[in-house]
Amino acid sequence: MRTIGGLRAAWIPVLWASLMLLVPGCANVAFEHGSTRLSEQSLVFGRILLDRDGEPVVVTPMSMPVVIRNIASGDEPRLITQSFEQDGRFYWTLPPGHHQLSLVLHRYAGGVVSYSFHLPEVGKAYHFGDLTVHGRKRFDSLGSANMRDVKADLTDTFVDARASLLRRNPQLNSIGVERLVLRDMTDPQQRVSAYADALMDSTPCCNSLEQLPFRRWLPGQRSAIQINAASPVFNFPEGRSRFVALELPPGLASLNLRSVVTPSAMPGSDILYVFSPAVMLLDEQHKVIGAAQRNIFKATPASVMPPRQASLQGSVRLEEAGRRAKYLVIHTTPALLATAAQSYRPGFVGAPGGVIPTGQWVGLSMEPAISGVLEIDAAEQ
Repeated sequence: MRTIGGLRAAWIPVLWASLMLLVPGCANVAFEHGSTRLSEQSLVFGRILLDRDGEPVVVTPMSMPVVIRNIASGDEPRLITQSFEQDGRFYWTLPPGHHQLSLVLHRYAGGVVSYSFHLPEVGKAYHFGDLTVHGRKRFDSLGSANMRDVKADLTDTFVDARASLLRRNPQLNSIGVERLVLRDMTDPQQRVSAYADALMDSTPCCNSLEQLPFRRWLPGQRSAIQINAASPVFNFPEGRSRFVALELPPGLASLNLRSVVTPSAMPGSDILYVFSPAVMLLDEQHKVIGAAQRNIFKATPASVMPPRQASLQGSVRLEEAGRRAKYLVIHTTPALLATAAQSYRPGFVGAPGGVIPTGQWVGLSMEPAISGVLEIDAAEQ
């Protein structure tokens, strides 16, 4: 490996940061048959099996990543480490909310199977169904799924699964057991519907644009703003969205905006999440003088010099048809939530004490989300 001066040392921060985006934490979803009671959690149960050229294979979470994510909260996704039973059954306790379950089967396009579901109440059990993932055998690595051309098949076995659950857990005989409604998060329109459902739990902050909670933006200010469950929500013309609303200082000609990727906790997939921005310019009377959701932000790869993560990046002009904007609103739309962006990161391999760059670029998929991190840089004209 060639190095030039201190370049190798300069790689380490961005490569290590890239690695941290791909290293997941663990979720404690343990359920003990015959003893666990559902006081503050919900129970999700079902079966997941792999069909590899007709050979049934049980999922092993430590080698085939199984990831759970709350799509509404914006919290970091977690890796499920609890083993599946020998017939592929699983029993997990989860808090109420809108969750996304993802399985990483291989690192190429189409290698992730992902479904969202809603747990509305504590103290209930919800049946996921029987999920069989079919594919042809193709060796990738020891212990992995080693299959390609995957296709998922869901079967409703609610009656038998409910009877089996209550037979093994008499302490749950008095609880309600319901079917889950699953949405395929790899399908753009189903992903839009899942996020719309998640936002329906949030009450809009305001009835009109002039009532939005604007924060004053100072000349030369730089800031990183979290968009998450604590962010306000508004019914925009395109649909409900979380947002950031800024009151702009006089003389500001443009604003630089970066929406930075956040972790997916799906190692080997090179999938990350990003908030896809749309912008709205308002005058002093809070009237819309300009709005755009396309052709402003471009996918920017992760970089070594200067060190930075992949992002959607663009410059927003704060004037429309000779009229200067007084306010700027940043939100997202169903059309943007249906569209993933493609980018790159520097390749690396693990090594004692850190990582070593390979000199190769690795493709990234930036999947749209309703949470994220915005970096804003405004300068005086």
